[in-house]
Amino acid sequence: MNIHISGRLPSGMTLKNVRVSLLTAFRVARRKERGSISVRFVSNAEISKLNRYATGKTKPTDVLSFSSQLSPPGEKEWGDIFVATSYAEKQADERDISRKEEIVRLLIHGTLHLLGYDHRTRAEEKVMFGKQERCVTSMFL
Repeated sequence: MNIHISGRLPSGMTLKNVRVSLLTAFRVARRKERGSISVRFVSNAEISKLNRYATGKTKPTDVLSFSSQLSPPGEKEWGDIFVATSYAEKQADERDISRKEEIVRLLIHGTLHLLGYDHRTRAEEKVMFGKQERCVTSMFL
């Protein structure tokens, strides 16, 4: 699995933490760990622009995923995950969890979206968030 990371890594996170987060989501979703994913750590201003483009909402959010529609032959280009670092850190503080745990949760959440999971309905939400929390639990036990 090729993982391309850009932007400033959040405090307490390592490249290995990012990689393990994504690969854990692949394993729990029972998908082959092949292809590539891009992860970008961005500012609130950057994620606000992306959120407006993707959803029409003009405010920041914690994580956005954009699936790749075009993959080169022989390699699956899964897409891009954007994490708003300061937004995520604020959420962690509000939830009284470690910032690292929140970033890991968002990376897993974004990966699950790229793998085809969503949470538009209660049934979808139950499946996706169940997988997400299994991943997080497995990483922090």
